[in-house]
Amino acid sequence: LKLKHPLAGKTGTTNDFTDAWFMGFSPSITCGVWIGLDEKKTLGNKETGGQTALPIWIEFMKVALQGRDNEKFPADIEEAPEDSKQDTAKSKDKKEQPPVPLKKAGASEPKPLAPDKSSIHAIVPEKKTQGVD
Repeated sequence: LKLKHPLAGKTGTTNDFTDAWFMGFSPSITCGVWIGLDEKKTLGNKETGGQTALPIWIEFMKVALQGRDNEKFPADIEEAPEDSKQDTAKSKDKKEQPPVPLKKAGASEPKPLAPDKSSIHAIVPEKKTQGVD
């Protein structure tokens, strides 16, 4: 179950295996999969986020990432060059300016994606869980 794409995510499971989830993202898509029942009932022994929710997430992302082959996570912000840093002890007379972050060459601002309302199936109230990993 591998995808050749920059991805990151986190699994989660309640102690009694009543809820399992995986939340993951690529540079342009964030997606979460939750598995559980309306009543507090176990999904089964060892039904963890990695075992139960992650495979569903991977299958979804295989389709969602089509046509996004060259995506990368944004580049790290470079530090300002040494000669542009001010020594605050020497510049007490000057009005302090906020630092301006510099981007690496070729980095671009993230572009917002409009939500696709056809992919929203239900909005479920938050459920309190114990023993979240």
